[in-house]
Amino acid sequence: MDEGWWHAFEMTPWRDAYRRHPACRASIDAQLIVRRGWPAVREARGPHAVPPCSEAAKARLRRLPTLRRVAVAYGLRTMGCPDYLLLGAYRRALSPWLDAWQCDRLLLACAEWPARATCPPDRIVAAAMRRTGRCLDAVAMPDAADLATIVTAARILLPPAHDAAEAGGGIADGVADDDMWARLAALERMLCMSSKSH
Repeated sequence: MDEGWWHAFEMTPWRDAYRRHPACRASIDAQLIVRRGWPAVREARGPHAVPPCSEAAKARLRRLPTLRRVAVAYGLRTMGCPDYLLLGAYRRALSPWLDAWQCDRLLLACAEWPARATCPPDRIVAAAMRRTGRCLDAVAMPDAADLATIVTAARILLPPAHDAAEAGGGIADGVADDDMWARLAALERMLCMSSKSH
């Protein structure tokens, strides 16, 4: 779970207890489920968790370990500012997530970079992840229960979306679409092929 959800669920005081005291985790997890509203304890109360049965759900599940790194790259592309991938201060901030080769590859992957830098380097990673989270929020939930479970579970790995007026602006037309998971998969493959370390 991304750190931002503790604040979003108004449970920040419980974060340290969760980390320090394993015996408390089940109770805190139960409260997190109540605050999040998913997965519901009973189907009558709302959506419930369904194990991945289809190949599409299994493929998305396999993508979860790298979702945050791919989300940084996806968010940077949708922000449309080349400075975030070119300038040293931004590259240093991105270095735990993307190496120099990956930044170069992302730059080459887009023909047009229309935006100017509005986010400081120390906030670029979180802003890129939030942007991807907003894009995921804008995508229609899949009809298949196992896919919907993976999408809902994946969303909590990224920061909660804040106001669209934050640095980086709103979502560009056409950014969030029904092919977003396919775009994330393609971006993940590109990042793996373009990196010397992965």
